[in-house]
Amino acid sequence: IAPTMLSLMGMEIPQEMTGKPLFIVE
Repeated sequence: IAPTMLSLMGMEIPQEMTGKPLFIVE
């Protein structure tokens, strides 16, 4: 599952997984 998909589901994604900050949906 892509990090962007996880963020859309409201899951927190550490920068370690992508190497860059992501927009987290609360």
